[in-house]
Amino acid sequence: MFTVVTPKEFVPEAEREMLAHGCCITYRAEHGEVTFPEDTTRSELLPRMPGGERMKLVLPDGYVMYQRYVRYLDQYILFCSREGMLTGQAEEGPELAPQSIAETLQEAE
Repeated sequence: MFTVVTPKEFVPEAEREMLAHGCCITYRAEHGEVTFPEDTTRSELLPRMPGGERMKLVLPDGYVMYQRYVRYLDQYILFCSREGMLTGQAEEGPELAPQSIAETLQEAE
């Protein structure tokens, strides 16, 4: 289990999504805190972007979210993904995972 400190307010739809997938949201005077369920995995997305790291979070039920640290704001921002569940219930949309350097170079040619 781990907690991420975030901006104070969430979009209502995002808050409902997080609660539906087992996250616990706590509001403090200056920020919000999201505690993820036990067995949530977190992996860094590469390449790193200027200004902050990006992480992919997979909750125990397979729901995918993204976390971005914005250095100049000194805070984390959470994103509910368009991928939805890893079990194939995802909406159609662009691939959000980073490509390998070789694939990126091939497309540039």
